[in-house]
Amino acid sequence: MHRFPLQTVPLVRHKKTFLLQNMNFSSPPKHTLHTNLANKIRDQAQTSSVQLSELEDESEEMVKFSFVTHEGEEIEVEAECGENIMVVGQRYEVFPSTCNAGGECTICHVYVEDEITHLLSEQNKREEEMLDNTEYSKPNSRLCCYLSAAKKIEGARFHLPKPTKKDGYST
Repeated sequence: MHRFPLQTVPLVRHKKTFLLQNMNFSSPPKHTLHTNLANKIRDQAQTSSVQLSELEDESEEMVKFSFVTHEGEEIEVEAECGENIMVVGQRYEVFPSTCNAGGECTICHVYVEDEITHLLSEQNKREEEMLDNTEYSKPNSRLCCYLSAAKKIEGARFHLPKPTKKDGYST
């Protein structure tokens, strides 16, 4: 039985297609995945449990919500249902792209409005620990990398706290 050495598989983005390629093969196999579904699966695998069927059912639906900076500027965004909210924030330059949306920092710390708190997934132990070590943490604090866009959050507003060095910002 031939075993291939373990190695990180490079990811190449091409319009609506991902090509996965293992460089150790003499004739590399290529697997094509639908971009949106591939992004969702990658993002969700790191942060929360999502059923594949849920992603497929909602993959074409769009939802609008906004981020509100600590200065009061409202940034309206649009996302596909099932998309990681941190990734959406990065696309709209709300959060720096230096974060990999893996739940390892608190750059995506937000305050969730009371009206939608019960609509979001529950915090897991890791998110709670991260928020316990976050400056300006409140009972309604969440990390966006643990949240997914869904129709039920249509019109929601995620408020950004004042940026701090402890939360990964330089100011």
